[in-house]
Parts: sequence; C-alpha cells; structure tokens
Amino acid sequence: MSEVNAQYLAKSPKFIGLIPRILCKKNIGYQLGTSLPDTSIWLKNVKFDANHMASFNHTVDWQQPSILHPGYLHTLAFPIQLKLMLQQSFPFSIIGLVHVHNKIEQSKPVRINDKVDICCKFGELVKQDAGVSFTINSTFYVDNVCVLSAQHQYLKREIRQNKPTRTVTAEPVFLATPQSQLWSLSSALGRQYARCSADYNPIHLHRLSAKLFGFKRHIIHGMWLKSRIISALCNQQDAIFTSPFSCEVEFKKPLYLPNVVRFHKQLVEQAQNYKGFEFKVISDNNNLPVEHMSGRLLF
Repeated sequence: MSEVNAQYLAKSPKFIGLIPRILCKKNIGYQLGTSLPDTSIWLKNVKFDANHMASFNHTVDWQQPSILHPGYLHTLAFPIQLKLMLQQSFPFSIIGLVHVHNKIEQSKPVRINDKVDICCKFGELVKQDAGVSFTINSTFYVDNVCVLSAQHQYLKREIRQNKPTRTVTAEPVFLATPQSQLWSLSSALGRQYARCSADYNPIHLHRLSAKLFGFKRHIIHGMWLKSRIISALCNQQDAIFTSPFSCEVEFKKPLYLPNVVRFHKQLVEQAQNYKGFEFKVISDNNNLPVEHMSGRLLF
C-alpha cells in the first residue's frame, strides 16, 4: 500500500483552514503537455464518530446503523481530495469545478467498529469540447484490504466562442410507477448536508451566497442526491449492500432548493449474472421535466 510519492496526514484537514488557499488557488489552465501531480495522500487508522455518522444517516435517510453508508466514506475523503487539489502543481483553481460523474465499487460493507485507511490520488486528465476533465480516485482499506473504491470526475470549463453541437443519445424511458417516490427537499438541506460532509461550498448554503456565483438559488450537493438514492434502494432491498455492488451516476441539471423531485427506478438485467437498477431524479419546471441525476446500481 505504500507509494514513492506518498504523503501521510496525521489528521483530516479542516475545511475552514483550507478556505484561504481555496480562494487564492491560481488557475494555470490546460496546455499541451499539462499533467496532474503524481502524489497520493493518505489518512490512516480513521475511526468513526458515532454522532457525526448518526447525523449523516439522518440527513440521507440511511436506516442501517451498523453498516457505513458508502456516501459517508466520501465525506471522510473529501477534505483529502481538497488537499490533493491544493498542491501548487495542480493546474486548476478549485472554484468553478463541476462534479460531472461518480462511480463507487464496494467489495464488502464497512462496519462501525472498523478502522479505515484512505488514499486519494489523481487519475486521468482528458481534454474535452467543454473544457478539461480529470479524475480523483479514492480508495478505502480495512486491514490492508480494499473494501471500496470511488472515482470522481470533475470538469474545468473553458469559455468558447463557438460551442460544439451536442450529440443526443437515447436513454431509458422511465414511467411513473407505484415504486416511484416523491421527495420534498427543504431550503435548509444544503446546510444540513454541509455539516455532515464538510462541503461548505457557498452555492449549497443559501440563495444569497449562491447568487454570488451565478446561481438563481442555492443547489443541493450532488453527493447528497446520490447518497439519498442509495438509501432509498437499500431501504427496499438491504441485502444488496452486504454483497459486492457498484453504483455509477451522472450529475446533470442543478437541483435548486427548496424543491420537490421524483425518484424513478426500474430493474435491469445485465450479462454475466449481474442485475440491478437504473434510476433518475426529475423535478418539474413549469410542467417541463428537468433531469438532475441518472445512473445505475449493479450487484
């Protein structure tokens, strides 16, 4: 598990202590030959705070108190990811990054008495029409065995005079069924999740702070929405989460607060004996559907 270019943290970084560096981080930008730092950052022997975990579970409606929600592990890795992006050789500013894709693969559940080692490092850097995307890989170990890995893809947008034409791909059609769920999201939800996740990005906290960054109102964290979906699936079939599974999502339109959304899911059969669910979260805007997240969970 040790690596040549590894840094080992004595404790998890506090978000408030990182704010000045986040605000001052320069955007070098992408040029031919740009690369990402090859450093990995570790935080070892992490114990779980019962009160903090209970607060997270309540916020995302997780009803398995003896098993850690996979999204809770993300909240432990998030400050380490910030530390990774604050390296001087990282070419982008953190402000303005867009979380576009996330995939987790869990081989076994993490339990409340376990201690985990967390490793975060950069993955792929890809030039795209909309800008530059890069991946952060977070890996979680219990007793030197990988129990969960997560891939977070972020986009740094570039301003273009001529926007390329988007190719529209066919996606599954979801019809309202008795299994669809209606969720009411309060205006305070972003602040509640921020306290659980240490993600105090102003766009999630209040309509006034969000307006400073060009949003008409504050929006909920994408990882809250994914965590809430995982909870909803687990509440219906908790046996899924005691076995290996993967869950992959795409973050789409911002989800403004307060709001009412509908969670749709449908069973899918895959090759190699895999099965699972495809799902979407949709809201209504003047009788027009707005899609905020789509994805699938396979087990």
